[in-house]
Amino acid sequence: MNEFYKAYTSLPVGNPMREGIAPFLRRLAGPDVDSKLVSSYDLPSHIDSSYPKTYIVANEDDGTVPVANSKAMDAVLTKLGVEHITRIGSKGGHSFGLGNGLEVSGWLEEAVDFWRGTTKNI
Repeated sequence: MNEFYKAYTSLPVGNPMREGIAPFLRRLAGPDVDSKLVSSYDLPSHIDSSYPKTYIVANEDDGTVPVANSKAMDAVLTKLGVEHITRIGSKGGHSFGLGNGLEVSGWLEEAVDFWRGTTKNI
């Protein structure tokens, strides 16, 4: 959420992405959104080394959720030594489904194998 809030505040008023983020942040933290209110919902700030193994998949061109969120989560999981896989493609947006034809293609099978403990190349 902190990365999401940073993206929101960095965009000029009237920017379509900022206007798209605003209702979400207001539902989350109320009408007077500020960094302190949003921080209480920031997942990377509330996890420790006991966090379960995690699979993250995203695309750089995601216009809905800034890819910085996934990268921040990856950095925290790495720092804490939490077993995880992060796959970030360059194109595919937010709603990429199975990712067929994209760099993240095969992500679902990889995630299931990872959680089952049968991933061959982590």
